[in-house]
Amino acid sequence: MKRVLDQIIIISVLSLIILSGCSDNSSSDVKLAFLYSSKVTDRFNKESNFFKHAAEKMGATVYVEEADNNEVLQYKKALALIDKDIDVLVLIAVNKNTAAAIVRAAKDNN
Repeated sequence: MKRVLDQIIIISVLSLIILSGCSDNSSSDVKLAFLYSSKVTDRFNKESNFFKHAAEKMGATVYVEEADNNEVLQYKKALALIDKDIDVLVLIAVNKNTAAAIVRAAKDNN
């Protein structure tokens, strides 16, 4: 399962970088964010490190944040990342309500 998830992440990052090359603004940098629920889960720590390393090797700017399993903190961190004008937010939500609120905020920002 982890191998499949790793492959999905790599394909997603590669696709984003390739598609961003189609833009007329060649000076723009691809900005990715990985926001996960808690450092307690070892899997999320490993995945975020893998994601950051792989994306930075391809030239992307990567922000990694965790929310200490606090839905309010995760929402605030998501808004701060959205304010940084990120292109992609990978979200491992504290709960479904927080996820929905973050998605709405991101859509409203576009």
